[in-house]
Amino acid sequence: MEPRNAHDELKDAPTLRAMPKVDPFVVPEGFFERFPQQVQARIAKPQGSFARLWRVFTEAPPALRLAGITAVVALVAGVVYFNLTNAPEQAPTIAQINVEPNEIDLDAIDDADLFAMIDEEPEPMTQVGADLSTEEMEAYLENENLPLDLLIEEL
Repeated sequence: MEPRNAHDELKDAPTLRAMPKVDPFVVPEGFFERFPQQVQARIAKPQGSFARLWRVFTEAPPALRLAGITAVVALVAGVVYFNLTNAPEQAPTIAQINVEPNEIDLDAIDDADLFAMIDEEPEPMTQVGADLSTEEMEAYLENENLPLDLLIEEL
């Protein structure tokens, strides 16, 4: 084994041997005076996407510009049309509802008649299925899947 000083480490690297031996920490004359101006000259001012799009638009041939304008107008018109035709109908607000007073004059009814009107049970709905046949009624009940206890209560 050879001692470390005896072996020339740069004999295997001719490119490194050819480099001049200078101090790497030396700054060229006037570097700090010129540096800010050189950096500013190299920095390109960033353009926004709209500015780039406008530049491309203005540099395009007239036929292509007309096609672009037509496409944008058609797109805007389509959006406006579909928003207007598919607008959901809004339910009327409370202020828009016209409520007419009941025709019953509550002042003319004495208390006994008023309590009698409140206690009245609604008329049974016997006429609902009167015109249906038995088979039609069975088919309806099977289709609706009504619970049996509910049907018994109604009868």
